[in-house]
Amino acid sequence: MKTYVSLFTITGLLICINPANAFQDAPAAIDKVEASESSEKETKDESANEEKKDAAPKPSLGIGSIAPNLDIGHWVSKGNFEEVKEFKVGNVYVVEFWATWCPPCLASIPHISELQDKYQSKKVQVVSVSDEDLETVEKFLTRKVRGNPEKTYGEITSNYCLTTDPDGSVSEDYMRAAMEGGIPTAFIVGKTGKVEWIGHPMEIDEPLEKVVADKWDLEAAKADRKVALAQRAEEQKARAEQAKARRAIQRVAQLLQSGDTEKAMTRLDAMIEKANDAQKQSFNLFKFQVMASEGLDGADKQFAMIADATKGSEDQNDLAWLIVEMNMSGVEMNETTINKARELIDESVAEDSNAMTLDTQSHLASMQGKLDEAIKIQTQAVAKAPASIKADLEKYLNELKAEKNPVPKKKDAEDEKKESPDSSEATDK
Repeated sequence: MKTYVSLFTITGLLICINPANAFQDAPAAIDKVEASESSEKETKDESANEEKKDAAPKPSLGIGSIAPNLDIGHWVSKGNFEEVKEFKVGNVYVVEFWATWCPPCLASIPHISELQDKYQSKKVQVVSVSDEDLETVEKFLTRKVRGNPEKTYGEITSNYCLTTDPDGSVSEDYMRAAMEGGIPTAFIVGKTGKVEWIGHPMEIDEPLEKVVADKWDLEAAKADRKVALAQRAEEQKARAEQAKARRAIQRVAQLLQSGDTEKAMTRLDAMIEKANDAQKQSFNLFKFQVMASEGLDGADKQFAMIADATKGSEDQNDLAWLIVEMNMSGVEMNETTINKARELIDESVAEDSNAMTLDTQSHLASMQGKLDEAIKIQTQAVAKAPASIKADLEKYLNELKAEKNPVPKKKDAEDEKKESPDSSEATDK
């Protein structure tokens, strides 16, 4: 059974994603391909997409918005504070969303506790909100703190307000309204009752200090938030596109593994036709792998097209190395493809002659039958190699040298005995 691998690339503080709040627009490119096979399915898919769009909340809470009142179900611990329903003018609040099942949330707890101690006397109140049931949170508080087994989570959170709101209304007012899909997330509510900052609690120190000291630039924060949301939307879109593309490629691979190469190629061509520019390169690369692995005509032309569109030393090296890897896995590469890969890696080496690009160049020289050149290049690669990869590169160099100067195999003892003049056969003769 053949396997096919397509190349996709997909950073920051850890968060836990709540699927219900992961606001992603799935691309329509692959849907159109599959829908072309059935008009009924097309209608169904389009309706489903419209429902998703309608269900997605609009961003109604941002930097500078009046912070919604807190309608919290259970105040599990309150430290030295009173329950908060409305925000007092002149006070600063940190409203943080967390859950007992979220490792990054638990990792943030000691820092949040330290912040509460630091700003206790400066009218700063931390309110952490989970949407789990009361029993779950109370049970969690009996657990030992990871990295500090002398204390429980109940003890370490006792100086600030730890709450749970099982109906999710507070999360709806803050997290969903602000288009936040991951926890932990903290909101700073400033002295005038407005949201001053939104982000990961491990990044809250500087903005909180400035808000307390009345040195926070709200307008600059608004602009930063706008940029961050736009960037996040692009990242979410890219991740959704990559996930959908992977699923589409997996379906093509299933057709190939079932032996239906013709249908697989037809579907793959349709995917390429409907894909955006970023997807096209990955789909075309996958198509080449299929064509080469299945021995289909035109694989060399397909690779040449991809190679001509690949720029930059690192990407060129990656593509050239793919030919080496496929060859090592048993896929027979024709001379045209090998030579094109060699041209590609030569360009890469000319731009950045490092151990990795030289190693790729050496492998391709060997595939071209240029053993002396391969040894010369690999010797340079070993000389430039960092300690972490030097041994692997030296191993390949030794293999090349052994290929050039093979050590004669020793004849086995029986053969030596037969050839010996002292053997019985020799005596008989």
